[in-house]
Amino acid sequence: MVAAHRLVGTAAVAVYSQFFAVLVIVAQLLWVGLVARQPFPGRKVIVCGVALGGLLVPFGVFLLTRNVGQLEWVSALTWGQAGALLALLGGGAASVMYLLCWIAAAGKLIQGRSNSR
Repeated sequence: MVAAHRLVGTAAVAVYSQFFAVLVIVAQLLWVGLVARQPFPGRKVIVCGVALGGLLVPFGVFLLTRNVGQLEWVSALTWGQAGALLALLGGGAASVMYLLCWIAAAGKLIQGRSNSR
């Protein structure tokens, strides 16, 4: 079994290199809480959580004090741009029609379920 201090160190380095690593840590904690073996390793999880929290304090301070202007260069998305993006990603204007067909089919499915009750 991997030593707990290695997992904590790796998690801290991952968060410092990419903020979305926090989502991986949350997923792992959910797994430990919901699926992990019995008996639950509560003491070890708490100790590791406190250690990780201590390592991430400078990161939290940075987010609270210097988190300004990273997304100001992104313009607001318009409906026209969203449609153009969908057409680009889906292979042309046919993808928009394909999406509309899926929406209509989902609507019929929902309507059919509500009528059968």
